[in-house]
This record gives sequence, structure tokens and C-alpha cells, in this order.
Amino acid sequence: MEAPYHLWSKQLERFVMSRLGDPQLAEEIAQESMVRFLMQVQAGVQVKNPRAWLFRTARNLAVDVVRRRLPSPLGLKALAHLPDSRHEDEEGELDTRVGEVARAEVLGWIPELLQGLPPTDREVLLQRYHHGLSCQDLAQLEQISVANAKVRLHRARRRLLGAIEARALDEGGEA
Repeated sequence: MEAPYHLWSKQLERFVMSRLGDPQLAEEIAQESMVRFLMQVQAGVQVKNPRAWLFRTARNLAVDVVRRRLPSPLGLKALAHLPDSRHEDEEGELDTRVGEVARAEVLGWIPELLQGLPPTDREVLLQRYHHGLSCQDLAQLEQISVANAKVRLHRARRRLLGAIEARALDEGGEA
């Protein structure tokens, strides 16, 4: 039974590689999937379709990696203002600055910038990100459609991002 696992491990690597484009990461995720599978077997769990279980686990691990790499809920444009701390400068030090503004400082502005938003924007952002409500929950709370809740959330994020951009320009000279 060892032969299928070795074959599946290589298939998992190719599967993850096709989604992430990083061979080293694909190998790590394939190995982690296999380890989790073996832990299930050792715990006495009966897995009806081991191959499907492995691929689902690998896919979920890949999704987790992608989510960790995505910027804040403000969206992809926020990358310019909330940089990925994995980038290094010439001396090998982690670059956690936005132009001349430190990332921690940008994050510290958010409560103040929220206060400058219209009350409806502030409320929808707080409900979604502070209280963890889903768009469905927001829609029920406001008695609106889910699509309308998504639009309101999108517009509120866009306004907050605009405020961050303006503040970064004021504070750092460039964004």
C-alpha cells in the first residue's frame, strides 16, 4: 500500500504547484497533507477515499497559504499602503515601511480614520470586521438584500482606503 501513497504525494505536488506556482511550497503542502493523513490513520479514523481526502486537504492548505498572503480586507490596492513584511531591503532587514511611514503607524491610523467616515460606512465596517458579521448577517441586520450589503461594504472599504492613501501622502510625502 506504500506505492499509491508515493504516487499520490507526487500528484499532490503537481496539483498544488499548478495552483500556487511555487515548487518548494507545493512539496511542503504535499508532505503536510500526507502527515495529516497518517495522523488520521494512527488515530483510528477510517478514511473511505484516502486519495480524495489527501487532495481536499492539500487544496485547503493551499487556500490557507493564499489567504495569509492576501492583504487586509481593504482589498488588493491596500498592498501599496500595507506592504508584505516578507520583503527585505539591501541589508536583509525586513521592510515594514510605506514610503516613509511604518506599517504599524498606518494600522494605528485606522481607528481615527474610521471616525472620519460617514456613520453608515463606519457601522458597516465595524459590524463586518470588528464583530465578524458576514454579508448575509449584515443584510439581515439592515433588512436589505445581500447584494446591497456587499455594495455598501465595498464602498465603505473604498472610502477607508482613500483616507489611508491621503494620510500616507500627508505623513510620508509619498505613498
